[in-house]
Amino acid sequence: MKIDTHAFFRLPLEEKRAYAQLPDNIEGYGQAFVLSEEQKLDWGDMLFFLTLPVHSRDMRFRPTSPTSFRSRKEGTGFPLNPFPVVSLSMLAIQLR
Repeated sequence: MKIDTHAFFRLPLEEKRAYAQLPDNIEGYGQAFVLSEEQKLDWGDMLFFLTLPVHSRDMRFRPTSPTSFRSRKEGTGFPLNPFPVVSLSMLAIQLR
């Protein structure tokens, strides 16, 4: 995943803009927390997308280049750490 992300950021700007954030949406490629046109920017591009819950995934923000990028993050190709899920489940049981 790290290698694919580095490869994405080495793409030409025109290709990265195909995954640009939409207004009032944090997902995609771009800048976080740009509140106005006059705001002084501390330049730092980001690529952000939701992974859980699965129904919230918006695939238009998942790059297709490099080719392995999207396939690693779809379905079971994107392993998630089970610790947060298990620990929250155990906490819920204890709070009953």
